[in-house]
Amino acid sequence: MRRITHHYQSRVNVISPWYVRTKILTTEVFDHVQGSGVDFAEAEDAGQCLLRILSDDKVDGHSFFIAPRKWASRGYVDLGLEEEAESSDLLKEMQKMQMASAPPDSGLFP
Repeated sequence: MRRITHHYQSRVNVISPWYVRTKILTTEVFDHVQGSGVDFAEAEDAGQCLLRILSDDKVDGHSFFIAPRKWASRGYVDLGLEEEAESSDLLKEMQKMQMASAPPDSGLFP
């Protein structure tokens, strides 16, 4: 899709959030996740990421990750998925942290 979006004068990017405290889930759920050692990203960083995309019309076909500040000093990072992110240390750490708060054998919401 992104190879033809220039024809329509549009761009395609993805913003993928990590755990962010919002009102979507209960405090108990967020406390459970945090109790597993998971750091949270900030909602404001999602806004900054969006401003980055909107302010630079050369940003097209990117996948941005809203992340805790320990992984991204700005609160977001371009994952560069076309650059073999499958083997990146950051991706491996993210996957490990996801499993810490919800191991597959305990079900979706233990």
